[in-house]
Amino acid sequence: MKLYRHHFKVKGVTSFPIDMLRYDSCRPAHEPDSHAIIRTFDGEIEAVTVEVCSMNRNLHWSPTVDRWKSFGWKVLLESFERVPVEL
Repeated sequence: MKLYRHHFKVKGVTSFPIDMLRYDSCRPAHEPDSHAIIRTFDGEIEAVTVEVCSMNRNLHWSPTVDRWKSFGWKVLLESFERVPVEL
């Protein structure tokens, strides 16, 4: 079975929309991304960029750009990367 890991970055200045991780079946890509998410809940927020990834069987999967936008976060499409993963 072939899986694909889809990496992309999102940028925002509001509290991170945690539900988007569930909605897009994602997780923070690296530990520093997890810490960046937590910092968005600590009060004053500067622009934050977080890398997230999703692993699934769909070669043509992509993040739900409009839903991210509805939370005030922008998907940086130029950061989108699809990597095949062999099991």
